[in-house]
Amino acid sequence: MMNNNKKKLIAVGALLLVLIIGLFKSAGINDAGHRTVIQYLNGTMKVKFDSGMYLTYFGKVTTYPDVITFDFDKSPAVEEATLDQTGIVVRYRDGGTGLVYGATRFRLPSDEMTMIELHKSFRSTEGVAYKLLKTRGEAITFLTSGLFTSEEAYSVSRGTFTSWVKEQLNKGQFVTQSESITTTDEVTGEIVVREVSKRAVGEDGQPMYEPNDLEKYGIIVDSFSLTDWDFEDSTLKQISAKREATMAIMTSKALAEQAKQEAKQAEEDGKREVVIAQYTKEVEKSMAVVEAEQKKEVALLDASRVKEEATILKETAEIDLERIKVEAMGVIETATAEADARTLILAADGALEQKLQAEIAIQEKWANAFATRAVPSTVTTFGGSESTVGGDSDVSNFMKMMTIQAAKDLNYDRSVDTIKPKTSKRPAPLN
Repeated sequence: MMNNNKKKLIAVGALLLVLIIGLFKSAGINDAGHRTVIQYLNGTMKVKFDSGMYLTYFGKVTTYPDVITFDFDKSPAVEEATLDQTGIVVRYRDGGTGLVYGATRFRLPSDEMTMIELHKSFRSTEGVAYKLLKTRGEAITFLTSGLFTSEEAYSVSRGTFTSWVKEQLNKGQFVTQSESITTTDEVTGEIVVREVSKRAVGEDGQPMYEPNDLEKYGIIVDSFSLTDWDFEDSTLKQISAKREATMAIMTSKALAEQAKQEAKQAEEDGKREVVIAQYTKEVEKSMAVVEAEQKKEVALLDASRVKEEATILKETAEIDLERIKVEAMGVIETATAEADARTLILAADGALEQKLQAEIAIQEKWANAFATRAVPSTVTTFGGSESTVGGDSDVSNFMKMMTIQAAKDLNYDRSVDTIKPKTSKRPAPLN
């Protein structure tokens, strides 16, 4: 009985051990930066995007990185790349070949259905990298190089080259078409007709694209960069020779253009000097006219000032004349008034007052002379008679005679009569 129980315990333990081992074998861990595709025993699939544990239930597990790096640079990749090679071979429109260097990062789809479709088509990271990403990247880069000449890629169009490659990785390869172009060889001057490829455009003027496998599988181009170019020696020699010839032609053209410009400049300088001389003469003429006008204005101002001063002097003289006339009229009026007064006085008393004053003065003179006479009191004359010479009677008679004569001279009459005044005539006012 004990043996049977022991056997049962061993069997149960063995079964549990098998179950535990199977459980561990049916579990896995998805690392950060990766996604895991799980194919169960019944054929269904599931994708584990986030990091952590998952159960496989004894299904098949395939792990992919979230980002696949295609490094085609010259130097080894700084970080481990999914794809690592030295350059991509290209062929340019003029037949020259070379290598381009750079790197591309592709991000795998983030939805489960698209990721399962990608897994069904390529089965592994290496399948996606080599069969899809590398193939498309090289094909698109090669096609794009055919849209440029070696010289264009070498010198002026690297930015356009890079943007066109990235555009096609995201949207699909350009649809191209042939076109005949006619150019003139810059070295020989010959006309050259060539068939070249160019981007086809739709009715809206936008580029046309082939179906894009990357877009179909939800792959996004995170970045694309071209870091360097290598050209074959013959291409480099051709570019160098062409550049030297072109530079020589350009130098010759530049010298010819320079000579032409110098001649033109000399002509322009001559014209400019003529214009300057003409304008100088015009300026001198204008200045002379201005100066003459200024002198004329000054002369007019001086004449106006002299005229104004003469007018002022005339007005002043007229005012002075009027003043003198007024003063003369005043003097005449005063003299006339005085004359009228004297005439009235004379007419009133016959100038009695003046006559009396004259007579008094005369009498005073004679009286004083009589009083102070110095003569002898008795004089004997011839004939034996005796008389007093210069006596009072003689003096009295003499004084009467002189008084009569004075009265006659003064037109003086001692009798009192009524005398009528004489009317004087006033002078006319002065003009």
